[in-house]
Amino acid sequence: MRNLNYASAFSTKSPYEIYQEWEGIPAYKDFIVPDLLKLELGSWDRTGGKAAFVNMDGTGGTCDTIVEEIAPGGQLKAVRHMYEKAVFILQGQGATTIWNEGGKKHTLEWQRGSLFSTPLNAWHQHFNAQGSEPARYLALKPWGFKFKVEDLRDTGEDVKKGGAQIEYEDQDSEIHKLFVRECETRGAQPRMAMFGT
Repeated sequence: MRNLNYASAFSTKSPYEIYQEWEGIPAYKDFIVPDLLKLELGSWDRTGGKAAFVNMDGTGGTCDTIVEEIAPGGQLKAVRHMYEKAVFILQGQGATTIWNEGGKKHTLEWQRGSLFSTPLNAWHQHFNAQGSEPARYLALKPWGFKFKVEDLRDTGEDVKKGGAQIEYEDQDSEIHKLFVRECETRGAQPRMAMFGT
């Protein structure tokens, strides 16, 4: 696991800027983004999608957004965060499954224009249930340059290593079955090779 405390001690960049660099996706910083659907995204291997950070000038570094895209018939890896986030669907349709550790799973369906929130520290996984186009969303989160370095320590690490993300091969088989059913309902072809779909 990388050490942001150590890395930031020898840098003029904030721990959050270092974290963004480590994630390996584009980071945009401006007062305006003219079209989120045209924003260039990078492959975000950690989540299984494409994404970019959008750090809005004028927020005082207290929040940021991420634009993320899910391939047609694809899904992102299950993850949980130490914060709530609001998710606004820019394009596509699909579903998100949300659950607390050991609790019942709840699935909500979404489409272009939908807005929902994932609760604090709740597991969640997003699915693109159509086979014709990517699904793209904007996630607004109360995160940014003001958080302590320690708050970033397990972001993106596999749960088997003490982190807050479930790798595809470890996800609950019931969640994958739900994903396949949702794709079939919409006439989409699931494209998750690691599951033979």
